[in-house]
Amino acid sequence: TSLVFSKSVEPSLDIDIDEVLILPEFETNVLEKVNYLDIESLTIKEKIMPVPVNHMDGAGMFLPGVFPQSCQIRGGWIKGAVFPFDFRQFIIEKQKEGIAKDTIRDIWGNEILVDYIRDNIKIMLNGSQLKMWKFYKSWDDYKVAFKKNGLKICVNNTMHYPHNEDPTVLSAYQFYQTIPREKVTDKKIKALSKLTIEKINDAKMNPDTALEIMGADMETEDGLDPFYASIKAYPQMLQDSYVRKRIDKKIKSERKKAMAGRPYIKGYYNYICPDLFAACEYWFCGDENPKGLIPKNHVYNALYGEKEDITEVCCLRSPHLSDCEHGIRVLDKSDECKRWFQGMDTVISTHDLLTKILQCDVDGD
Repeated sequence: TSLVFSKSVEPSLDIDIDEVLILPEFETNVLEKVNYLDIESLTIKEKIMPVPVNHMDGAGMFLPGVFPQSCQIRGGWIKGAVFPFDFRQFIIEKQKEGIAKDTIRDIWGNEILVDYIRDNIKIMLNGSQLKMWKFYKSWDDYKVAFKKNGLKICVNNTMHYPHNEDPTVLSAYQFYQTIPREKVTDKKIKALSKLTIEKINDAKMNPDTALEIMGADMETEDGLDPFYASIKAYPQMLQDSYVRKRIDKKIKSERKKAMAGRPYIKGYYNYICPDLFAACEYWFCGDENPKGLIPKNHVYNALYGEKEDITEVCCLRSPHLSDCEHGIRVLDKSDECKRWFQGMDTVISTHDLLTKILQCDVDGD
């Protein structure tokens, strides 16, 4: 526990607990074909059935500007990820359309005016993010204890933005072990290895590439490791025998990783974000099966949404244990997604079972 707290930082903007709200879970039944395991007979049967999915399991939202970007937060039993979404504008527009509710209930079942949320709330969490909520009589009861103990909401981690518009990442070996052997041809292995071979060979001659695979972000001004900061200030150090030795050691390490099944691929690590528009439809419009903005078997990602030559992505997560865990999804590039979803998170649909396929929640871990 102490290690978790040591990695948490209090944001420069003081978060007022009175501007936070805890709502019920957003859960729907998703009708999908599954391999159903009968516990009694221990037999597996393929069938179409409704599967309950908690779409906001570990995820909340904040008004753009409260935090600089998507992040993980901690504080007084509060845990999970929060994503930017202008739910205030959502409420205003739905009230004009005449489809917004007048009141909604929090996780304790107490009614809250939607007008109050529109005018005063900046962060909306749900029951999965407030551990031990059942031990408090109400949100007001929790806030009294929160203030009495001098607690704060702190940032534990933030979304790591790609360094350029065509990012590459060192992938995990598990992603390739689950591919059926008959699909792994020499031609495909060569194509998969191409980027890694080019990067390693280029690192032998190009100091920028060498520093890149060493994990040095030379565009960063603050928090740069002293070793890399020195090289940034004095590029001539790249010719120093000690620096060359470190670079050569790293290049050999990358070769070993590649030989162990960890090639570089195009992509980047990012947070899985639920369809927050659908969540707001569920909470504020009373829609039990909201349409949202992301159709079935689609995802939205701001980086790839701008690339005309990319129409599909593979959503991967570690640990990765089965060939069914390759989440191939079509990219949604609608103007509505670009308008409502901010940042570089991958926004998923509430109409398919991607979270079940990847065996994940959406708390940023």
